[in-house]
Amino acid sequence: MSWASNLIHILLYIMNNKLNKIGYLLLSIFAGLTVGVVLSVYVGILACIQTLIGFPMRVYYGCVANAMARKFADSDTPEDIWSRHIEKIEENNTKN
Repeated sequence: MSWASNLIHILLYIMNNKLNKIGYLLLSIFAGLTVGVVLSVYVGILACIQTLIGFPMRVYYGCVANAMARKFADSDTPEDIWSRHIEKIEENNTKN
């Protein structure tokens, strides 16, 4: 074999190797995009469902907690408790 045929074989080997690398590159890009798109759609749908259900529930529980806090803050002062107790005692005394 002459040096020219060896050079041609070496160049063909390098080109085949580059074609393999380009093939692997294209395959990995395609597979990555496919998996990435499917995974992102899945995560997006789950986040949407979680938000659609979770946010109204948090708002509802917050409103209920505020209403309960206002109710207890307005009616359960010590003066109100003693005044109601005195009124009940007076009612019992007047009935008897």
